Amino acid sequence: MAIESKPLFHPEVIRQHVRSFKLPERVEGLKPKLQLWADLIASGRADDFKETALLPDFLTDVF
Repeated sequence: MAIESKPLFHPEVIRQHVRSFKLPERVEGLKPKLQLWADLIASGRADDFKETALLPDFLTDVF
């Protein structure tokens, strides 16, 4: 018997919060590094590396 899955939060409630969400100003300085990671992943070049090669820099840059 299949169980119907339901979203954890109602989409309209989430939508209202996301519309008014503003990133903190300190995030502006991080955007170039995040864009480099986004480009690396989107281009597929990240697939050429082992996880152990990417992980230290990813953790440092993102977290």
